[in-house]
Amino acid sequence: LCNPECLAISPDQTIMAISSDGPRAGVTFHAIDALTHNIDPKPIFYLQSPQLIHSVSFTPDGNYVATGGWDNKAAVCIYKMDRINDYLAFKLVYHHANPTKNLKPKSISFTKDGQFCVIS
Repeated sequence: LCNPECLAISPDQTIMAISSDGPRAGVTFHAIDALTHNIDPKPIFYLQSPQLIHSVSFTPDGNYVATGGWDNKAAVCIYKMDRINDYLAFKLVYHHANPTKNLKPKSISFTKDGQFCVIS
């Protein structure tokens, strides 16, 4: 893991997401054992990005993941996350370009009901 930026735990506490920079910019997802709370060091999924991802956040129901980063073509992305046995699958459902190159999203989180995403 290179240059971790942000850490998020899924609402059911079974997945940890770590956003990062460097040669493997993106988000790595790790399984958390429900009984022992041990974190598997081997990622179960890697969501690649061409540039730094500053922040990552789960919706309160754990069905969506949002990222905020430096990619001007997709500064904010929201993915539908599906769990298939021990695997994760992601589908991009929204992305927003950043028209202002000097302003980059540093933080992203969802409202309690998961209907809105707040970006700063």
